[in-house]
Amino acid sequence: MKRVQFPGSQRRAPAPDFRLDSAAGKPVALVDYRDRSNLVLFFADGVDDETLRRVMDNFYARRFDYQAQNARVLAIVDAPPEEISAGEGAEARFAAVLADPGGSTRATYAGLLPGETDDGAALFFVLDRYGTPHVAFLSDRPDDPAIQDEFIDWLFGIELECPE
Repeated sequence: MKRVQFPGSQRRAPAPDFRLDSAAGKPVALVDYRDRSNLVLFFADGVDDETLRRVMDNFYARRFDYQAQNARVLAIVDAPPEEISAGEGAEARFAAVLADPGGSTRATYAGLLPGETDDGAALFFVLDRYGTPHVAFLSDRPDDPAIQDEFIDWLFGIELECPE
């Protein structure tokens, strides 16, 4: 797993906004969470359905840790809205699955990173409640449960910096 920390000057600039359709049929924008929730953005391009399910199960298993850090998870997949699944019950309410047909949102976020990114690797961004990126991760094993500890540790640090 590769970690990219954003320097202070870059952390003062908000991440690019987006407006994507959710699996539930509603549009979701980054601004919807501004001043309310820290976010983990999971760009699942190149991830097969089974791996995506395991990643979402891992997020759901740690949902109380995420809630303690005032964080939400947005999974963004390169597919049209009619081809994505919202999951079931409480799991679907915890983490929204958003359609990014053509992967333009992922490409925009990948452009924030220095150097080349592997299009086959899962990409994660941890944003504070103001929509500014603190860290990004590229992983060829996004379903490894240990990666959740990294996200939660970063979110804990963000909450210490910005507890309001």
